[in-house]
Amino acid sequence: SCRAALAGEFSQGVFLATDFYEDAAQDMEAEEQHAKNVIDACEAAKNVKHVVFSTMESVEEMNQKLNLGLPKVIDNKGKEGTIVQFDAKARAAAYARTKKISVTYVLMPCYSEVFFDMIEKRIEQGKEKLVLTIPLKSDAKVMCMSVDELGPAVANIFDSYQVYAGHEIGLVTDFVSVAEVKDLIAEIFLANEKDAMTLETEEVSSDDWIEAKDTYMKDLGQMFAYMSHSDAVKMRRSIAKTMKLVPEARALRQWVE
Repeated sequence: SCRAALAGEFSQGVFLATDFYEDAAQDMEAEEQHAKNVIDACEAAKNVKHVVFSTMESVEEMNQKLNLGLPKVIDNKGKEGTIVQFDAKARAAAYARTKKISVTYVLMPCYSEVFFDMIEKRIEQGKEKLVLTIPLKSDAKVMCMSVDELGPAVANIFDSYQVYAGHEIGLVTDFVSVAEVKDLIAEIFLANEKDAMTLETEEVSSDDWIEAKDTYMKDLGQMFAYMSHSDAVKMRRSIAKTMKLVPEARALRQWVE
């Protein structure tokens, strides 16, 4: 159990991250409960000094307050939400704030790694080409950071946890458009290749994307729509604060190179 795992004298710091897709089987109530179980165990344990919780803002709340117009999606148990894996984490974070524990809440942006998941190989007229498809206009900016930077950020928070206790830290190292991502990948990976395939972008509406894709890709579509939506959304994350916490964190070009 969680309480047994935290009973040892060396369990002084806890990094909490929940998995919507596998551990929770795409059930947002199960994911929320997993987080609550750890939070309750941390409160019960006398030796835990600090928790770093990789959570998310409530997109359901932001969607309503800012009139973002994001459509509803359904989780694996038929429960309705806006970005269900975000909202489960947000409710668990709200629960943690009611407990007598020291917590820092870190909010990740779009993982830079995801851009490569959105590239598919196609064959047209006997020739292969690569197509980057993201449900955004090519000039829309989306916030991103490699998941590789999360570990150093968490370690630095633990090193100075008294400073960061109770804070929400929105992490980001870059704001890039779909066109910039395409040009960057093509420049670094394709420009010097003999008979290299071309890399193109394809625009698709959010509604068409959600209709056509499986659950994981639907959720990515919702995430891109949210994380590129407005200045109010983007202000939850700061490059300056991220670089102060992790000076060696890399912008997208540095990470890809």
